[in-house]
Parts: sequence; C-alpha cells; structure tokens
Amino acid sequence: IYAVRAAWSEAGGPAWHDAVASLGLRPTFGGRDRRLEVHVLDREVDLYGCRLCCAFIERLRGEETFATVDDLKARMADDCAATRAILAAARP
Repeated sequence: IYAVRAAWSEAGGPAWHDAVASLGLRPTFGGRDRRLEVHVLDREVDLYGCRLCCAFIERLRGEETFATVDDLKARMADDCAATRAILAAARP
C-alpha cells in the first residue's frame, strides 16, 4: 500500500491529486493477477478506461489478508488517514 499522487487528462490538461494505491494480488478476494488499484482522496471520479500517471511517494505497508470485508474497509480508512498526513508533509 502506497501514498501516491495521480494525474489524468482533465479539462485544461492533467493535474495531480492525492491518492492511495494498492499494488498486489488482492489476497482477501483470492486474487491471482497483480494489479494496481488507485483510490483518489476527497474526489469522486470514474477513472476506468483512463490513462493514469502515478507517482509513488511512500510505502505504507505490505499486502495483508483480512478475515472480513469490514476489517479491510477499516484498514483502508487508516491507510487513507496516513496517506493524507504523508502527502501533506511532502508538499513542495
């Protein structure tokens, strides 16, 4: 799990946005293919089919398997909070 900044084409050109990313197999769901999933913080955007540029800022933790989806969601909320703090401190 990583604190990242992500950019994609928008009106007026690409702009960078704070995000959290998971790079791995999705073990809680029995995933077998490695994928990159990016959650943009504080915005509701549909990025399926869009070309995304992702700048990795800091690694938060390794991949984990959770007993329940609710456990995963709780950890994801913690990851988002940690990402906000990391990216706020990393502002130029």
